[in-house]
Amino acid sequence: MKAESNITPATTPPLLRMLRKWSELNPDDGFSSARGQAPGQTAGQQALYTPYLLRNGVWIGSWGANNNSVALVNAEWQRIAALQTADSYSVADKMKHLTNGGNGAWGQALKATYSPSINWRAATDIQMNQCVYAGNLVEILERKTMTIDTFGTVPMVRIKTGWNCIHVYTAVTAANVHYREVKGKIVLPLIAAIGYEWWLLERWLV
Repeated sequence: MKAESNITPATTPPLLRMLRKWSELNPDDGFSSARGQAPGQTAGQQALYTPYLLRNGVWIGSWGANNNSVALVNAEWQRIAALQTADSYSVADKMKHLTNGGNGAWGQALKATYSPSINWRAATDIQMNQCVYAGNLVEILERKTMTIDTFGTVPMVRIKTGWNCIHVYTAVTAANVHYREVKGKIVLPLIAAIGYEWWLLERWLV
């Protein structure tokens, strides 16, 4: 007779790190809603970081968030809507805000086309930034020193992406004051294009 063991093997907990607010960063890294704006003309903006995106070990060649977008089908758009909870704003308000009213142009985290605005659930031509947001946690998968465009030789971390990785959509005022409610609380998954790895400068993390 063989004794049975009820012992569960130990597992390593995920390594979670917090993304710094823009006000906590070295200004030389370029994260400032006031940077490059004329006095008195600075508006608040998304508190995002564009990852250093690698595919098959090769950088895709752009730090621009809009340049690094991933195409979504309508079913994925509906799945993002299902993540939202009505608060001082409705789910419709949040989804229309994210897509700049469905005019097919960038302005927020996504762009999409629909008309009239009440028809947002039927959005087409949907694209979403591949990015992360200040003040949220990321799960670290790998760490190494890399020589990268713009920043030189620096410690980098590869982070986990996917529908289970959820960030609060955060922003900063013109004075770089961080806030977590843009149109009420909006949450977004970290959706990567197929085959892409997301790397961040480790100094962007607490």
